[in-house]
Amino acid sequence: MKQEDKTKEQLINELVKSHQRITELGTSLIQSKQEEERLRKSEGLMASILEAIPYAVISLRERRIIFANKNVEAIFGWKPEELIGKSTKVLYRSEEEYEEIGRRFYSVLEKQQTYQEEFPCRRKDGKDIVCKVSISRIDKSLKEKKIIVVYEDITEYKRAEEEKKHLNLALQAVRHFNQVIIREKDRIRLLQGVCDELIRVGNYSAACISLFDESRRLVAIAEAGMGKEFLPMAESLKYNELPYCTQRALERPGVLMLVIKELSSTCADCPLAKKCHGKRLIITRLEYDGKVYGLLAVFAPTGFTTATKETESALFGEVAEDIAFALHDIELKEEHKRGLEKLQKTLEDTVHILALVVEMRDPYTAGHQRRVAYLARAIAKEIGLSNKQIKTIYMAGIVHDIGKISVPGEILSKPSKLSKAEIDLIKGHVQVGYDILKEIKFPWPIAQIVFQHHERMDGSGYPQGLMNEKILLEARVLGLADVVEAMTSHRPYRPALGIEKALEEISKNRGILYDPRVVDACLRLFTEKGFKFE
Repeated sequence: MKQEDKTKEQLINELVKSHQRITELGTSLIQSKQEEERLRKSEGLMASILEAIPYAVISLRERRIIFANKNVEAIFGWKPEELIGKSTKVLYRSEEEYEEIGRRFYSVLEKQQTYQEEFPCRRKDGKDIVCKVSISRIDKSLKEKKIIVVYEDITEYKRAEEEKKHLNLALQAVRHFNQVIIREKDRIRLLQGVCDELIRVGNYSAACISLFDESRRLVAIAEAGMGKEFLPMAESLKYNELPYCTQRALERPGVLMLVIKELSSTCADCPLAKKCHGKRLIITRLEYDGKVYGLLAVFAPTGFTTATKETESALFGEVAEDIAFALHDIELKEEHKRGLEKLQKTLEDTVHILALVVEMRDPYTAGHQRRVAYLARAIAKEIGLSNKQIKTIYMAGIVHDIGKISVPGEILSKPSKLSKAEIDLIKGHVQVGYDILKEIKFPWPIAQIVFQHHERMDGSGYPQGLMNEKILLEARVLGLADVVEAMTSHRPYRPALGIEKALEEISKNRGILYDPRVVDACLRLFTEKGFKFE
């Protein structure tokens, strides 16, 4: 009985356990179906997300496409179904780039989950684009090389970036050659400096500036980056053989932009036709105040938007104005310089005429002023004075005795000893000379030097009794030269004393009557450097 009861109890337990297992299996089956439903919904959601992403998304196994979303058509021109089973090399420009990209991607993905880089790609229609490529491996390892790739077309962004960079470089070049314009006063160096800066800083492959006269004959030219092809062009311009684009630009204001796509008949004979082919030529005339000085031309990158080209055109318009203004300024300064040189020549001629008037009236001192001027100039050079000071001393020497025009000829040529009154009359020649010369607007202080050339370092000279540094250095030089020349020359009242006596005089009175530095320079000229009067 007990055994039978026990057996029933066991059977009941087994039934209960069996029921529990059945219940658990049922629950598990329900959960499995729910999980399957969730998975199905998840896959559907994932597919919707992949289709909604505004980028091209593909899934790869062994670099072959096993999935592609609809946006691959917008970016690459391929329908999704056309790409399934294909190698990704159809998305790149060449076999070499495809292999290089594979090496770079997979070597990185061995170490990390994701990788991102910009790469050149190619559409189905052959158009090249730039994509930002984001890659992620699907499995924990790359055993089956299963990855998902996202392509974002950034071609327009890169173009805008390049255009911005180009304009920034152009602006930098403008800043650089504005410094050249401010600094450079020589026409040729100015033109060359502008061309060099456009190439060095401005992102232009070549630049040229040509200047023409009113009859369109070439007067100056500078270039950078043109190469040996430019030599025949320069020769053509010299012979007034102007290319079509040059003629067009000279005939009209504003900036001319040309992209030479075909070597048409108008460009066939141009020496630069092949170099220009496929490039964007920017050419504008240099004009200021109604005068056309010439042309500025550069080779610029192509493919930019209209807005960028308009901005660049406006920039080159300003550049051309700046260059033209600089040329105008140089022209004015050259004219001013020529005017000054002409005026100076006139003044020098006036000085020489005045000297001749004095010497014609006083034959005994004929040539004295020129010889004094010659020695004074040599002393000034020996001391190391500036060119302006040397010129001043020479011109003062030419007319230092102009005041003697007021002294009667019989006194100047009197062979006997002069009276005190006659000496005082002769001494007055420095005042008369000053009064004559101060009325002439010389660019040199000639009148003051002539007025002081008989002053002496110890104050014993005339007419003011000036001492030491109160006497102009130029007057000290001229005064010493006057003494040396006078002692070596014949006078109505005595024969020439000779150079030895003259050098003895200045040596004895060095630092007393005469400036030591001037004395030493004069002595070197005669004793060491073989100076002789002309």
